[in-house]
Amino acid sequence: MESLESIDFSSNQLTGEIPQSITNLNFLNKLDLSYNHLEGKIPMGTQLQSFEASDFVGNKLCGPPLLLNCTMDGKVPDDDANDNEKERKNHGVK
Repeated sequence: MESLESIDFSSNQLTGEIPQSITNLNFLNKLDLSYNHLEGKIPMGTQLQSFEASDFVGNKLCGPPLLLNCTMDGKVPDDDANDNEKERKNHGVK
């Protein structure tokens, strides 16, 4: 398994977090996890951050290579809460 070179799990309705153990796949040169129900921080590993952001879209993921930064506890920021906060500030509501 550690010698896998390509994984395409796109559009498979996968749920949960990406396991840290995926960083052990040292020969991986193609990974597509797009359009599932994955969430949380993308594990840090030399190869995962070199993939395109499009390989991770359609999930609730954060961290490189995505531009969305994770919160301090490794969670995806709540877009709805951020939008509500921006709207309150625009209308002078505290």
